[in-house]
Amino acid sequence: MIAGCWGRENTLLSNGKYIKDLSYLNRPIGEVVYIDFTDEVVEYHKDNCIKLRLFDGDVDDRELIDIIPFLERKLFFNFFSFFYRSCEIPWRCKVRN
Repeated sequence: MIAGCWGRENTLLSNGKYIKDLSYLNRPIGEVVYIDFTDEVVEYHKDNCIKLRLFDGDVDDRELIDIIPFLERKLFFNFFSFFYRSCEIPWRCKVRN
């Protein structure tokens, strides 16, 4: 599921702080999900951010586990959307290996 990551070389310095520009991932922005406890570092793509509570070491914290169903659905629908767009006549297409 995790298909990309970036470091400081993929950020922009803006007003003294580093901003993560998700377009550096070279993927359709609508398919990118950024998970963090703040959306301040993704100033240009706040709609792609899922904000969770800051992890404080609580062994009963389930925030990441609880978003797995959402991420699985997003992965499924992104695949289906790609498959559908790649077919001239979608209902006649077969999965290509």
